[in-house]
This record gives sequence, C-alpha cells and structure tokens, in this order.
Amino acid sequence: MSKDEVSINSLDQRKIGHDLIAIMVLVGMGSFLDGYDLLNIGNALPFLTHSISVTPLESGLIGTMTYAGGIIGAAIFGAFADLRGKKGIFMVDLFLFLIGSLLSAFVYNALELIILRFFIGVAIGADIVSAPILLSDLSPIIGRGLLLGLSSLLWPIGALTSVGISYLLVLMHFSPYIIWRVILGVAVIPAAVVVYLRRKVPESPRWLLSKGRIDEYKKVMASLFNISPEKVAIPNKIKSEGIISVFRKYKRSTIYSAIAWITAGTTSIFTIFTPTILHSLKLLSYSGSLLFTSIIWLGALSGSLVASLLQDRIGRKPFLLLSIAIMGVPDLIIGLTFRTLPAIWMVILIAIILFGDFMNVSVAYTIQTEVFPPDAKSAGGGIGFTVNRLDSFLLGFYTPVALTLGILGDYVIAVGIGIILLLVIEVFIGFETKQRSLEDILETKGR
Repeated sequence: MSKDEVSINSLDQRKIGHDLIAIMVLVGMGSFLDGYDLLNIGNALPFLTHSISVTPLESGLIGTMTYAGGIIGAAIFGAFADLRGKKGIFMVDLFLFLIGSLLSAFVYNALELIILRFFIGVAIGADIVSAPILLSDLSPIIGRGLLLGLSSLLWPIGALTSVGISYLLVLMHFSPYIIWRVILGVAVIPAAVVVYLRRKVPESPRWLLSKGRIDEYKKVMASLFNISPEKVAIPNKIKSEGIISVFRKYKRSTIYSAIAWITAGTTSIFTIFTPTILHSLKLLSYSGSLLFTSIIWLGALSGSLVASLLQDRIGRKPFLLLSIAIMGVPDLIIGLTFRTLPAIWMVILIAIILFGDFMNVSVAYTIQTEVFPPDAKSAGGGIGFTVNRLDSFLLGFYTPVALTLGILGDYVIAVGIGIILLLVIEVFIGFETKQRSLEDILETKGR
C-alpha cells in the first residue's frame, strides 16, 4: 500500500472530528429516546389510571411491554442487520418508534397501550443492535470507548427529560387526562428530527468489506477520508464469518456480552417503578417522588459520564466488574431494610444502584460492538440485548405484583444475590478490549 492510500486499518487512526461527533449524537439519540421511554411510562401510570381502568397485572404489562418488544426487535433485526446492513435498520427503527409514540397518546384502553408499548420496544431493540455498531466501526482505537460511552450518556439524559416534563406538567396543574397523553406523545418531536438527520450516516465499511461489496466500501472510505475511491486499498484476504460463527467460534464473547447486558437489566425494578414504589409506601407525595426520581437519575447520568471518560484508560472489564458490585450490594441493603428504610436513604441507595447500572450500560454498549466479527456483530450483540430485555421484562413485570403482595423486599434481596453470582462468572469469562483494533480482538481473545 502506498503512502497516500488508505485501508480498513486507517479507521483505527482517525482523529475524532465533527463528523464522528455528529454520528455519535445521532446514535446517542436512539439511547435518549430509549431513556425517555423507559421513564415516561412510569411517570404516566399514576395519571393514566384517572382515565383508564388498569389492574396491577395490566400495570406490569404496560410498564414492561417495551422490554418484550425489545426481545423481538434485537433478535430479528439483529440478524437482518448482519445480512442486509446496519444503516437500513438504523433509519427505519426510529420511524417505527415515532409512529408508536404518536399513537400511544390517543389510546382509550389498557390493551391498546400494551400493544403499542410492544411495538415501541421492537423499534428500540432494533436500534440498539445497529446504531452503536455503526459508530464503533467508524471510531479510532483511542476514543472508541469515549464515543460509545458518550452516546449512551444520552440514555439517562432522556430519562431526566421525561421526569422534567412530568414534573412541569404537575406544577402547571394540567388535568391527569392531559398529562399522561403529553408525556407519551412528546417523544415524537425528537424522533422525527433524528429520523431526518440519520439519512446521511454512512454504512459500516467493515460490514461492506466482509460482504465483498467492494465498490460501496471504496465509496464510503473515500468519503470518510476525502480522497478518490482509487486510493482505497483492498485487503489481500477478505474475511467473512457469518451469523453462525457467534455460536461456533465466539462463545466466550457471547457469554461475556450477554452477562454484561443481563446485569444492566436487573434495575428495571427501579427504573420504571421508582415513583410508584415511593408513592405506594407513603414515603412521598407523587410530585415529591418525581423530584426524588430526578435525583436518582442524576446518579445514572454520573455513572454513565464516569464510564465514558475512563473506560478507554482503565479498561472495559474492570469497569464492568466494579459497576456490577455497585448494583448488587445496595440491592441487598434495600431488601433487608425495605420497610424501615427512611425515604432519603431509599433514594440514595437507588441512586447508587443507577450510578452502577449506567456504568454497566456504557461498558456493555461498547463491548457488544468489539467482540464479534463485522458480519455477525448485530446478531451477537442482539443475543446480549435480547437477554437484557427478557431479564428486564420479567423483573419489571413482577415488581407491581410483589409490591401489592407485600414481598418486594424479599424480591430485591433475591435480585441482589443473583447480581453477585453473575459478577463472579464475569471475573472468569471477561477479557480486555481497550485500545485494540477490532481485527486484533477477533484474532486473539474474542472467541
């Protein structure tokens, strides 16, 4: 290769410029909408019951049905993205989210909302297994963790936005009938803007190369480096492994990524139902519980920021192990002292859990994009995110039931024990990927 040519390895040495930052924001807006959606249903539920009859079972389904949809979205669209390309999914998924959010503001019974929540979850699952991979494949070795971490930082920002809008509507004394419809429908605005802007994001050059689409690969690389396509070098050997390699050659990667996502999903007890728990325990008024929920999500924002800034230096595995420990121990404390714990300490401990959770999310988000081959990344990451959504669905669905039965404390203890056991497994199965080329990871530890 001559000096003025570029190759696939040239992506590893790129500078972080305006183009990568713009892609990071557009990828991160998928996380923003997921974060907003994660909280909006929890914030809307108490107002929803003023105009729609909702049983505890229906409440659990409404709160967690996006997780069930995410299972389908990650599994089906993950495989589709590996076969047909990331960009197509990257464009379509938020359009589906937009339609689901818009219709949610006009439902008249619990069943309609449950169906639309599932539909929204499918869109979110599709985005998580396509958008971060595009960003990772375009990022340099030094800065990949930072860019992916910052994109996931928009997740808690979306959650805080939902809390802020809900609190503002309460302060303005809107009727409950209006409040929940506004909370659910307002996500349409950022979704529409991002759908429009995402059209200019390029396809993954690594994926194009793995599929032998040489002409398209050259065009994308030429546009990224502002050169003519003739100056783009083609590797002597083009490696294509396919989706089946996830199960044959990359078992360790699959387990590593899946456990990272499982532990991240254990906090659905608190991410969805914090206002309901605090209000039901008579610890706070609803407006007070919203204010304290915002404090909790500032903890999540801090955890995501810390992981974004430091995971390229300290490493993915140490941060992941630390984050899991930070979630497990407070769970045990809350469970053991559930009925006697003062409101302020409940909020502090949940904030610590969310701090650890979004350290975990930030690192899991990065790991899933690094440990699988280009033409199997969405499927491999999709397995992890599928178990995350299954985990989140089951734990979150049972939360209002456990609260009604008066056994939520015991429930949280069991979750805490499970987290600690997963921490032990990850100590032995995990491996480090910081500041290494994606190709090198696959050649050595990634299987």
